[in-house]
Amino acid sequence: MSAGSALIRSIEVPGNRMAFRDKLILSLQIAAWFKLSRTGKLSRDLAFDSGHRRMTWRTLFETFERIRNEAASEEIARSFRPCGGTGASMDAVQLSNVFQLASNLEDGGFFGREFVDEVLEMLAREKEFAESVLPAEVVRLMLEVADIRPGERIYTPFDNCLQLSIAVEEQSGGNAPVFAEFPEASALPWLLRLFYGSASAIKEGDPVLAPSYFSGERTLDRFDTALAVLPFSKKYARFDAGRDPLDRFPEATASAGVLALRHILAQTKKRAVAAVANSLLFSSGAERALREHLVDTGKVEAVIGLPSALLAGSSVAFSLLVLKLDAPSETIRF
Repeated sequence: MSAGSALIRSIEVPGNRMAFRDKLILSLQIAAWFKLSRTGKLSRDLAFDSGHRRMTWRTLFETFERIRNEAASEEIARSFRPCGGTGASMDAVQLSNVFQLASNLEDGGFFGREFVDEVLEMLAREKEFAESVLPAEVVRLMLEVADIRPGERIYTPFDNCLQLSIAVEEQSGGNAPVFAEFPEASALPWLLRLFYGSASAIKEGDPVLAPSYFSGERTLDRFDTALAVLPFSKKYARFDAGRDPLDRFPEATASAGVLALRHILAQTKKRAVAAVANSLLFSSGAERALREHLVDTGKVEAVIGLPSALLAGSSVAFSLLVLKLDAPSETIRF
């Protein structure tokens, strides 16, 4: 059993009715509390000590609120955002056992980069995260075809769990700066960033509705390469052609896949590798108009079909779309 699984299972006690996401975030926050305490990242009155072993469930959340309000960095503050566990409960003995397990894992050096890999592998098996976390083999394939070079600036929009951002950092040895952007205001990506020791830039906000990276007042910053999992099932309010102040969306559509890919085209200058629902490749309407534009302008380098049933608990079929944006591609590989 992995460290992440063991810690989450320690919170699964009778009467403690918490959703998986809430148990996950709470267990990671407890682990982060121990890690930050041992590394001196928290003030003495916020750091864990032996007196905390007798704390109550309510006091635990009050302590996390203090950490959030008094943290020395944005990363720590956002890592301790409230989860949905305040309505559940554990008695002091049960909570003390959780603390003992977290202490043993921290002493054993389990809360590092391999811990992040374990958590992401666990999320890839959960239906709730099916559209946010890909199987590790698919991520490795995306990195291979992205052909990232040292010094290139990498953009990872919609990376709700920082899976692609962390994978780029790992592969490049930190020599390719990563700029992540995601719409979820959650503690989860910040916690994973903390455990990994990531140097990725992070912006919270919907890349379609409110992009974050600009090089001028109304000019989007353009990155060398983009890697993304496009929203498979999300819908936006209909975007009418010409309504976007940044002129990104010629198609009038509510399709998240079309709008997300159009945004990536506007913010990337060399290459994009995106996991896209197969509906983007075969549907009519705005999807067809986008495909025709990509083919007519020579932007499609490859379409990589993937086996069905890759996503936990999801029937969504998807493929990898590889776009060459710095010069027309003469052929399309399938």
